[in-house]
Amino acid sequence: MKPARTEGVVQKVRLSDPDALSREQAEMWEISDTLHCVELRLVQRSEQVSRWVELAEQVLAQVAPRPQGGRPELRTQISPRPG
Repeated sequence: MKPARTEGVVQKVRLSDPDALSREQAEMWEISDTLHCVELRLVQRSEQVSRWVELAEQVLAQVAPRPQGGRPELRTQISPRPG
């Protein structure tokens, strides 16, 4: 397995099972491979990196949606003491 890094998160991706990848993850894999293996012009490289970041944000949103707003509500209720 080869680690796939996304904003500090490391996920193990099985290369032997391409069906385990989402469409976004598969495209990220292709972009990463291109960036490592091919010499690109600066504009092409920038476009590829930009697309990879967009896909990484989509994948992270699917895996762990971020809470909206401030602190979560306190779910317990404290009863006053009698007397």
